Amino acid sequence: MEIVRGEPRLYARARSDGRKKNVFRCPSCLTALWSSHIEPHEYVTVYAGTLDDTSDLRPVAHLWTRDAQSWMLWPKDGLLFDEGRQYADARPSLA
Repeated sequence: MEIVRGEPRLYARARSDGRKKNVFRCPSCLTALWSSHIEPHEYVTVYAGTLDDTSDLRPVAHLWTRDAQSWMLWPKDGLLFDEGRQYADARPSLA
């Protein structure tokens, strides 16, 4: 990943389980670019909508499905999680 312009601004945010994560945002429009957990540093989440080319990306799972719009259609063979925490608990078995 390459930042082509500007310096992302760091914001600390509480997760639903009480732990904190860092969210890096565009300093002009505050769009979230990526986030990472503070402790433990498990993985980094890159927000696909901020990438120039997403044609090679495929979802690993769908998180926070309980908050989705009623018109959302899920793939029949997709991994669906009501919350993000469920995915974090299952992630080691998905590797």
